[in-house]
Amino acid sequence: PTSPSAAAAAGRREVDRETQLFLRSEGGPDPARFDVPDSFFELTPGDLRSAPAAGSGMLMTKQMREAAKPRYRFAMVRVRFVEGYVLQGKFLPTETAADVHAWVSTCIMTPDRAFYLSTMPPVKRITDPASAARSLKDLDLVPASLVNFFWADGINDCGSGLHPALVASAAPLRAQAVPTAEPGRQFAPAPGG
Repeated sequence: PTSPSAAAAAGRREVDRETQLFLRSEGGPDPARFDVPDSFFELTPGDLRSAPAAGSGMLMTKQMREAAKPRYRFAMVRVRFVEGYVLQGKFLPTETAADVHAWVSTCIMTPDRAFYLSTMPPVKRITDPASAARSLKDLDLVPASLVNFFWADGINDCGSGLHPALVASAAPLRAQAVPTAEPGRQFAPAPGG
């Protein structure tokens, strides 16, 4: 017998994270403002089937309103570190905050050191037990979001501990930073950290 979470994980399709690291310069672009490619907004056949009811002007049930909401194929998550680095990765909207936490763990040198991720404003820890199992869509982190990285012990002035290979691949943050890495500038975290 397979557990429900294992069955859900087996049914989930894999996504290339397209992990990138940017370095924000003083007076540079705001990491919270970035464009996502048009592929993030492509409609699926299911979206097209539900579209006629949404535009007819008739009263809709809650289920019909939910079906009419825009659907995104991906979520672009940026993680801001204290020293000016911005880590960027691509996720499915159905992935969870725990998936984002696990991905960040593969990008730091001390994955066993406790850390948390939060949004601002309002301040909301997305990696707390109450939120960790919620989807990025449910947490309003789709199609794009910026979260902040903090060490749980409160000692944040000692740096992020990002992998040296990742730091070496850092590019300046540009206003038009797109999710696809330049050839040779993509970081692939080692399996298991």
